[in-house]
Amino acid sequence: MAGSPGTSFVRHLPFRIALGVGVPLGAAGLTAFLFFTDPLRTRVLVCPTYWLTGIYCPGCGTTRMLHALLHLRVLEAFGHNPLFFFLLPLVVYYLLAGYLRLVAARPVLPELRIPQWATVAIGVAVLVFTVARNLPWFPFTWLAP
Repeated sequence: MAGSPGTSFVRHLPFRIALGVGVPLGAAGLTAFLFFTDPLRTRVLVCPTYWLTGIYCPGCGTTRMLHALLHLRVLEAFGHNPLFFFLLPLVVYYLLAGYLRLVAARPVLPELRIPQWATVAIGVAVLVFTVARNLPWFPFTWLAP
């Protein structure tokens, strides 16, 4: 909606230019940091949920997974967070489509339409995955990051 107050800033060219340059630079910087910083050997990248509660959240292991993927260690990446490993293409497409829509001030990629049943299924999968990866018995211990 062109006239809605929440989207009027998107129409301003300076904002779109700053976004168009800033987001790729930020993403490149974060990617370089993650490439050169091994999450297994540093205390900088720690899951706050696990640190505070001792419980693995559904995202635990995602940073290690991304680090392994950047080094083309696909099986290792899968082992760190199997759920997000499969959801990663969906998340990347959604973020890229939103970014391009903001920069171009119009849709560039086809809108990702996820049926309600699929959204519910993903939510249930995340919940089941979270519970299962915290169970202390084999084979559930395999799901821990």
